[in-house]
Amino acid sequence: MARYVVIDIGGTNLRSAVFDSTTQELLDIGRGPVENFLNNPGVPPGQLLDKLLQQVLGHIRAHAGRHPIAGVGISFPGPVNEQGEVHSAPTLWGSTLRSVPLGERLQRELDVPVAVMNDISAAAFRYQSWFNEDFGVITISSGIGNKVFAGGRLLLNHQGLGGELGHHKVVEGDNALPCDCGGHGHLGAVASGRGTERLARLWARREPTRFRDSALWRLTNGDAERIDTHAVVSSLQEGDALAGDVLAFGQAHLASCLAMLYNAIGVKRFVLIGGFCMALGERYLTGMQAQLARCDLFGLSETERQAMVRLGQNDDDHSLYGLGAYFLQSPQAGSRAA
Repeated sequence: MARYVVIDIGGTNLRSAVFDSTTQELLDIGRGPVENFLNNPGVPPGQLLDKLLQQVLGHIRAHAGRHPIAGVGISFPGPVNEQGEVHSAPTLWGSTLRSVPLGERLQRELDVPVAVMNDISAAAFRYQSWFNEDFGVITISSGIGNKVFAGGRLLLNHQGLGGELGHHKVVEGDNALPCDCGGHGHLGAVASGRGTERLARLWARREPTRFRDSALWRLTNGDAERIDTHAVVSSLQEGDALAGDVLAFGQAHLASCLAMLYNAIGVKRFVLIGGFCMALGERYLTGMQAQLARCDLFGLSETERQAMVRLGQNDDDHSLYGLGAYFLQSPQAGSRAA
């Protein structure tokens, strides 16, 4: 039996646990807000990184104090290369801090192997057993990210890049909202959880009469600036038309990107995960299937089109289980990233 500390650093929350290789269960699960630029306004990116490292080390040491630990796995919301170096992390510290040797800095502090990989790469290991064909994982949460598992491996370049659909530009004009990376009109800026709430605020200001007739008005006391993902989700669950149009706008662009992936490389199965997606569940899945029905998917039958997207497990632990699955395949793994 071996146990591993597994930590998922998200754009909004940090989750940690101990993965038991015998039972393949998570033990000692902990969750809380992550140290990012939103809850540390004005703090320079370098100091944000230091605060995050101390937060991560605190979780590791707390778990190690209660369990014998054979290794540590870290999943991260940004591209990570094979040396455990983070290319960038816009949802954590904006657009300025790059090429952070996260794996090296953590390994200096620990006496067990450390494996660092992108969060969606980790999630892909969890879902590898679901498919006997190539597949993709799409997360719709604070941002949008993706990974494709093809030919038995993740499709990434030497920098760890190869899953940044969230930073693909899809919108011009008035709806081209700013992305956390500094760009405008990116998929994540209109279709992620953060992007959807910002788009809902924009449309509420632009269409005040329609806003007054919506559930969003009631849930925010008529203040468009108070629209957040909770208000959007609640309004969608009530069948609100304005919130529904906002969601459909983002989903249409996400569906177009999935169609592009299918037409480019042939991957036709996608698992949808992420806090925003999971909060809506079947409502989100139905919307995506409707948008994919409007896309040109060369050679796909109607049955294959309907099966193109499916929801992942209804929890927040995709990367934690995925890191555990990775250690099951490579129990001595360390200083490796994907």
